[in-house]
Amino acid sequence: MKKFIFLITTIISWGGIAQTTLKPSYYVDTKSDAFKHGIVEIKEYVNYEQYQQLQLLMKKGNVGNISNEMMQQAYVSKRASLQKGKYIIDNDEHQFEFEVGNGGLLIGEGKYLNKKRNIASTYIFNNGRLAEIHLFTPEGRLRKKNIFKGNLIEGVVYNHEGNIAQKIEIHTNLKEGSDQVVTTYHKNGNISKIEDHIKKTTKEYYQNGKPKMELIESKSAVKYDPEGNIIEKWYINDKGNCKEIYEKGVITLKNCESRGLQGIKISNYYYKNGQLEYYTITDGKTNKTQKYDSNNNPIN
Repeated sequence: MKKFIFLITTIISWGGIAQTTLKPSYYVDTKSDAFKHGIVEIKEYVNYEQYQQLQLLMKKGNVGNISNEMMQQAYVSKRASLQKGKYIIDNDEHQFEFEVGNGGLLIGEGKYLNKKRNIASTYIFNNGRLAEIHLFTPEGRLRKKNIFKGNLIEGVVYNHEGNIAQKIEIHTNLKEGSDQVVTTYHKNGNISKIEDHIKKTTKEYYQNGKPKMELIESKSAVKYDPEGNIIEKWYINDKGNCKEIYEKGVITLKNCESRGLQGIKISNYYYKNGQLEYYTITDGKTNKTQKYDSNNNPIN
């Protein structure tokens, strides 16, 4: 009788096919490089008791009782080999209902629950690989989609109204930190900001779609007014840095500071109707200033 009850609790009917509950030592590896490429691996902690002990010590803040050997042993795992069928993983960290098809490939849809953050998600598989992940808020609203396309993960984040708030492109074949393009949207649907960590550029836009600011590798920037006119520029090069001021898109002033063997030199350029009128150069060592006309002739 006890054996019969045990079978009922470990094998549950799911769509007419038995669903096997795996031991709590099994888990879904969502932090591996393989996962970034759409490969979901079911693994098992070899030393599960040590893993549980480690988690308990970390939760209590008893880091002094954690040795390097314990850390190494606790995280030793092996990839699970599962036969065709439906399974459920249910441990302290997450729950995952999934189906294994021919050749041990994951098929159909998997239901994943992050217990610590109370975030539910749906894993959609195609030919054994992740095609999409849909993440939901605790209230059940679709919050984000991750679409897997080879070395590219396209993420789409939705706001409370169900409109697109952000798009995130992750290029998994590039170095972490230089692998993303993040596009944020205004509530009216127009682009608000594009942060390209690959090209190291940032572009911001007003709600009317006009450019607001462009930053390139933290070495140059351009600012615009809501009508699209340039109001300010600054840039850095090997000789120093410069800042330009504009009125309605027309340059009025440029300040530059250069450093060299002769010390610091400060140059101020003054414009009228967009044309250079005169400029001054100040020697940082002597603190003397010389004024020049637009043809580089000294003005006394």
